[in-house]
Amino acid sequence: MSLYTTGTVNMTNNSAAVVGVGTAFVANVTAGDGFLIAGEIVYYTVLSITDDTHLTLSLSDLAAGNTN
Repeated sequence: MSLYTTGTVNMTNNSAAVVGVGTAFVANVTAGDGFLIAGEIVYYTVLSITDDTHLTLSLSDLAAGNTN
């Protein structure tokens, strides 16, 4: 598994939405991929990719208390 580290992301507590800045999610991320934010210990699962700057995480990760 390779790491995709281009750009930055913004997340809101208890929200599955991820907004990227300077990201290219479509070409580099696939539904089912792991998603880890640098400096965090929570490992999320990507549910879907909307476009290069928006993706959605699995709600089960958030329901399990995995919020940042």
